[in-house]
Amino acid sequence: MVYLSGEGVTPDPVQARRLAERAAELNNSSGWVVLGEIQFQAGELDAAKASWTAASKLKPTGATGHPAQPSDNASAQQGADLLKLIDHRRRKNEPGKFGFVQMPHIHQGYNNCGSTACATFARFQGSEIGGWDFKRLCPSPLGTGTDWGHLLDASKKINQNWKLITFTPDDAGFEEATAFLKKEIDAGRPMVVDFKYIGPQYAGGSAGHTLNVCGYIRAEDLYILCNPAVASPGLQLITAADLKNFWRSDHYGGLSNGVLSRPAFVIENP
Repeated sequence: MVYLSGEGVTPDPVQARRLAERAAELNNSSGWVVLGEIQFQAGELDAAKASWTAASKLKPTGATGHPAQPSDNASAQQGADLLKLIDHRRRKNEPGKFGFVQMPHIHQGYNNCGSTACATFARFQGSEIGGWDFKRLCPSPLGTGTDWGHLLDASKKINQNWKLITFTPDDAGFEEATAFLKKEIDAGRPMVVDFKYIGPQYAGGSAGHTLNVCGYIRAEDLYILCNPAVASPGLQLITAADLKNFWRSDHYGGLSNGVLSRPAFVIENP
């Protein structure tokens, strides 16, 4: 994934493919996902389908996955999602019915979801910055979570014009948030959002995660994520019910003032 994205190295698609093929030989689920994406981008659709099918058979899968599932399960589900998305990724957008915005993907590495999701958002807008370089524009040390106020400040340092918007965490807020999201995607613009996971498996009982939303399929009530925590291309499907449950946060730093909301970074004055 590093060689695909050029994250800290010179992009090298030949080396990327060699390593993905080796990972697939070892029956690694993420390796199958990445190899399938390389094949998909090369127009080798039958090979891509075979790779994503292999990934999807390594663990149980469903109609969609769950954002908090273990990584091996997420990779298998991602294979299933990518099989479903093959035609959608080549489909013409239909405002109000279907929208998909192709984004670059960078894998986040250790505890760097905020900066990496923002670097992906920045690359979508023409920057060449990587996740770790975006993190270095923030005052918090590498390997630690990043305050969204610092992420917003960092965007200005690379001459990008973003703004933070929030919606209430209730049903009405979700309806307003997703209506806005669909309009952004219809206009060709993804959004950065923050998720909150709750459960005893997390230190302190909860955890946060920052990622992008880059598409929707209205007829199936599904949304498309571009997630820095999963294998390239980072695409996952999520139900509206799961998006409603997870897109809320009071963890995103000083800007939240400890108040639960549905936060997002959007492109200002596009």
